[in-house]
Formats: sequence, C-alpha cells, structure tokens
Amino acid sequence: MARQALTAESALKIIQAMVLVTEAGTPYKGIEVTNISTVDGDGNAFAYPDGTEYAIVNLKAVNQYGLEQAVADYKAEDFQEACNHNLSISMSIEEADKLSKGVFGTLVCRQIALKDADGVATGEEALLPYRFTAMKAVEGKTFSFADMLTKTEGVPTES
Repeated sequence: MARQALTAESALKIIQAMVLVTEAGTPYKGIEVTNISTVDGDGNAFAYPDGTEYAIVNLKAVNQYGLEQAVADYKAEDFQEACNHNLSISMSIEEADKLSKGVFGTLVCRQIALKDADGVATGEEALLPYRFTAMKAVEGKTFSFADMLTKTEGVPTES
C-alpha cells in the first residue's frame, strides 16, 4: 500500500511540533520518542563494525541545521523530506527496549566536529544527541470532587 503524500498543512504541524535544540550540554525535557528502529529498509539489523547491534531512536526534536533544511525542503514543496530532519540517537538494543513510541524524556546534545568519508575533519560542527533518558511517569489518580465536598476528612479515592 502506497504511503499518502503529506500536505503542506500536515507537514507544517509536524515540523512545528518539534522542539528546537540549540545548546550543547543543556538538558531538554519533554522530548518525545517518535519511532524506534533496529533494522534498515532492507530488514538488516543496524550493527557497528564490531558486529554489536544497535537501535536508532527518532525524537521529536530538531537542531538549527535540521530546521534550516526543513525550511528549504518545505519551500521546495517536498513536504515529506521537510519532516525528516528530526534528531535521532543510536543506543544499545537493551536501552531501546525500555522505550516505546510516545515516551517522553530528557535529551542532552553535544557539539561534534564533523569528518568526511575518509575521517578527515571538515572544519564544521554539528549539535547532535548525546544522551536520552526516559522520564518516569505514573498514572495519576482520579477522584470525585463532589464526594470530597461531602467528606470532612480523608484523601481522594480512585473511581
């Protein structure tokens, strides 16, 4: 089944929902996990040169460079590509197994010196994810305020 093309309006909503990350070493909280992948488009596991498999976790966050690329793609009416400049982080399969789509957490980025395909420094830097920690969340208790008004003592009860 073919994927439906994004409209300008839907692309705008997706991009505007991203958190703009601009500082290295600063914890950004409330960052949402949008996808977790352990295999590439051909179904092959992501693996480091030593064979250790890893996961790629996509986040609802973007750096300045990604935002500039999104603007250029949006203006060129490539709405799908405009939405693909969000940040992602690689992590062990064990770490990724503790996450799921929709989980929120704290992201810390660092400034990285970029290198070309031969490993030679290009003189450019990029602000990239360094660490992502899921936020612990518990289900809030519900209560009947009407019942509370009739009580003289006690705490809310679940309903």
